[in-house]
Amino acid sequence: MNKLKITISLLLFTIVSFSQSSANDFKGDWFTSEMDNMTITIFLATDGFWYGKIIKSDEKENIGHLLLYKMKFDQEKNTLVGVLKRPDNGMKVNATVSLDGAKKLKVVGKKLLITKTVNWTKAD
Repeated sequence: MNKLKITISLLLFTIVSFSQSSANDFKGDWFTSEMDNMTITIFLATDGFWYGKIIKSDEKENIGHLLLYKMKFDQEKNTLVGVLKRPDNGMKVNATVSLDGAKKLKVVGKKLLITKTVNWTKAD
């Protein structure tokens, strides 16, 4: 009976540990050629939300702007969900960021009936 309890406890601990670490898979620098050759760094802020800040871009005035705002990790879907704000016109859209393998992100922006998907790759 004790072996069963220990096995179940270890299994639950492993599941919880895995689900917590999957949010960290979004952390780091990501590149997209589809948006002015931007490199965006995604980070977890002290307020508990994830943000994406532009650190490189062909459009120099975009550097330093936040692109992703108040992103929350959806543990069931393994996605970040929040707001994307375009730096060129300030338009805000609902955004979902999902992992597409170990080194790719799929960023989906939605506003009313319009949806656009952009792919980002892990920057080296």
